[in-house]
Amino acid sequence: PSLSNQKNHNDCWVFEMRLDSEGQEISDCKAYPAVCRNIQQLTPETADRLLADNLTDAEKKSSTSAQIKAMLDRMMKVAEGRLSYRPRNAKAKFFNLNPSVSVVFPEDDRNREPKIEISVSPQTKASSLVQEFMIMGGEGASVFSQKNNIPFLYRCQDSFEYATGESDIMNF
Repeated sequence: PSLSNQKNHNDCWVFEMRLDSEGQEISDCKAYPAVCRNIQQLTPETADRLLADNLTDAEKKSSTSAQIKAMLDRMMKVAEGRLSYRPRNAKAKFFNLNPSVSVVFPEDDRNREPKIEISVSPQTKASSLVQEFMIMGGEGASVFSQKNNIPFLYRCQDSFEYATGESDIMNF
């Protein structure tokens, strides 16, 4: 059953996480069902402008933009702490290069072969922030599941001994 029957409201799970004193390791995690509703759309481009203090005139005058900027700055601080934590603890660092492929048809001569262009966009602050919070969300879900003895499939970056035999695999 749905928690909300209203349009633009979606059922979701919220993972409330506590980080250690350095703001890096998850020390506790709770989960509870909730309803997510869209209040305002925030595009990656707008988030990057807010994070870079490169606001449009309308955004500079908006109190909502100031509140969102303050929230993004705080979230970015957490993301940067987590990003520095992972490599120091033998965890992988991910790079999202956002490849793009397009077919360009010559405007002057339709009989010529089209040109295929491949480009790669570097990772932006906003995409890095989203990536870190997605990784942290997955880790929080696994911490919660393990703490509550809930069977749960997840990817981890913890080091482990490789299984040497069938019995090891079964106990893994």
